[in-house]
Amino acid sequence: MGEKDIQIKADNRYIDAVINIPDNQGDILAIFVHGFAGNKNENGLFTLIAKRLEENDIPSIRFDFTRFNDSQNAIIKDIGIWNEDLESIIKHSAKYGSTKKILFIGFSLGTVNILKSIKKRRDIVGFVFLSPAFQPDDDMYPRYKNNPVLTSELEKNGYITKNKFKIGRELIEQLGNLGVKEEARKITEPVLIIHGTNDDRIPITTSEKYNTLISKCELAKIEGANHSFSNIEDDIPGRIIDWLKKNLQVQTRFNFTENVYLR
Repeated sequence: MGEKDIQIKADNRYIDAVINIPDNQGDILAIFVHGFAGNKNENGLFTLIAKRLEENDIPSIRFDFTRFNDSQNAIIKDIGIWNEDLESIIKHSAKYGSTKKILFIGFSLGTVNILKSIKKRRDIVGFVFLSPAFQPDDDMYPRYKNNPVLTSELEKNGYITKNKFKIGRELIEQLGNLGVKEEARKITEPVLIIHGTNDDRIPITTSEKYNTLISKCELAKIEGANHSFSNIEDDIPGRIIDWLKKNLQVQTRFNFTENVYLR
């Protein structure tokens, strides 16, 4: 069926999203969660993965967190609204079909949003974490607080500009108290971590630590890759598909209804 732009209602707002619908649909729905000041396409990386999933009969949905789309320009002050957005996506995705096996695919800080939102769900089949920011308090907060240019911008404006988005002082401070060690320790589903050895934003040593912390975890180290896997994006979807075939059994059908939440 292909790719469609949709909007999903969440309380008093709409979340911009894209769904990929295969002609022959399996029993897994993939939900993508983008990183800090990113968007539903993540510089094309999520788009590539979604298309490969579609080719393998896996429908998917990727979305922009509130105030992370081109039409909004407000200062973002609270990470909590992103967790609410994800919970809304999870809740409404159940109406796309009769089965509810969810594969989460998170990039960078999206990993934290996933692990803070899933609670005690029983419909999760696995996780894929790309350049995961498991420890924003150690790996992200110092980078923003110790940068004199960003500190000056915060003092002057009360926010910093990142990828044309306005990130408020309050949210930066929240990063200093944010981590998911306990949540990660409780994961019982299969996990794939993909991380580049040349990531200068989130060190691969963090993924190495969580690879031992999570019970059913596989760490794929991409030699020479940076945080966004620049110039090797085409390699990532194949690794995910190979891992899915090895670790997840897909037997029943997923009846994905394409007209749900179209505006």
